[in-house]
Amino acid sequence: MRVPKARTLVTSVTAMTVLGVGLILNPVFATVSPPSTDDTLAPGESVVYEKTVTLPEFPPKLDVCFLVDVSGSYFDDLPNIRTQMSAVWDIVKDEIDDSQWCVTSFRDFPFSPWGSTGDFAYRLNQDLSPNKTDFTDALDLLVAGGGNDGPESQYEALYEMATGAGNDVPPAGPSLGDVPPGQDPSWRADATKVLIITTDAPFHNAGDPGPFPYPGPSSTDTIDALVAAGIKVIALKAPGATAQMDALAAATGGSVQATTSTSNDIGEAILDAFEALTFDVTGVPVGCDELDISLDPASYEDVPGGESVVFDETIAVPDDIMDIDNPYCCSVVFSADDTEVGTQTVCVTVQRSVDVDIKPGSFPNSINLRRDTGVIPVAILGSEEFDVTDIDVTTLTFGPGEQVPAHDPAGHYEDVNEDGFMDLVSHYVVGGTGIASGDTEACISGKTNDGIDFLGCDSVRTIH
Repeated sequence: MRVPKARTLVTSVTAMTVLGVGLILNPVFATVSPPSTDDTLAPGESVVYEKTVTLPEFPPKLDVCFLVDVSGSYFDDLPNIRTQMSAVWDIVKDEIDDSQWCVTSFRDFPFSPWGSTGDFAYRLNQDLSPNKTDFTDALDLLVAGGGNDGPESQYEALYEMATGAGNDVPPAGPSLGDVPPGQDPSWRADATKVLIITTDAPFHNAGDPGPFPYPGPSSTDTIDALVAAGIKVIALKAPGATAQMDALAAATGGSVQATTSTSNDIGEAILDAFEALTFDVTGVPVGCDELDISLDPASYEDVPGGESVVFDETIAVPDDIMDIDNPYCCSVVFSADDTEVGTQTVCVTVQRSVDVDIKPGSFPNSINLRRDTGVIPVAILGSEEFDVTDIDVTTLTFGPGEQVPAHDPAGHYEDVNEDGFMDLVSHYVVGGTGIASGDTEACISGKTNDGIDFLGCDSVRTIH
């Protein structure tokens, strides 16, 4: 996600004024080139396209949750956070109309030496909402205090935001310090999910000593949960925060930004962090069950917004395809992480190539155009791979004029080339075939009983 470079954040006592920010919405869908394909392929044939996918500058749908350290050391940060986050909300909303925001917070488990009475390991203050007032009101209600020792419950808070699992701390059953389940934000499955954490303290690790082993999750469990939920972490490192923040951002495709001890630059840091986000790009065939479609590579990792990636796309028709409804069309949907960013349309007309002998037993195959009421015999040759009895004779047409067979029934079976396989012979009135003086080839087409188109051609010499 790229936020315009031309921006200035000016802070006043009550609000932030945003100057020089472009408010024209950028396209939110990727450019897929070529955007569609249309091919005629026989069973067993394939075609390869070089497919270029250019990500949008901004994800089309965005969920952002702000996780704030509200331990005592953050008393001087909260006023700056409240003021600047209001303007950040405006900037992001201008670029991504379909965006939602939430507010969460943490101190620590309320057990000495980790925390103090009244502390909490995690709290969902305001669930995701598209309403700015919901977001800013929740920030206004945050109060800094407690925290006791240096490290805090960041891993617990992050884990809850990814899972909503809750934490029943000792003793078993409802007790002081429990984290109620179901406090994960209402992340949308098809949105880009971003978690912004701001803290000036290291993280407590699972098992740290105290009245009982520290009950929070491990760093590995936390990162695994965030990755499984598709959540990107933007880590805002105030003085005192550690490399634990960097590990979260690196593992989730997020970014790290340093802030001052009072967060007076938090707005700019968040916008820079958004700009550094990367995405995993994949393409998935949808409704293409009758075809074999594959992409090489299968995916690209860590692609910045606005960048292009190239796939080699193979579209193949299986040898044993049956009951195709020509033309057969489906889609390849391209996504950045879990968010759909572009679609390609694939259309294939499945057509079998068959061997044909015009005027069996003669060569050259002379067509006397002056005898327009005469008939031309055309043999479709059978083989081990093609059984002519599978042809729907009511679909046969011959020549540019798509002339139908002259006789009823439309054809008969005989082994015209004496190769041991039955052939189908049908006849066509010269005047209706559309064959013109100087033509050197004529073709017959039709469908098999399974609905597969076929085409066969042979040479001709016209006489007039």
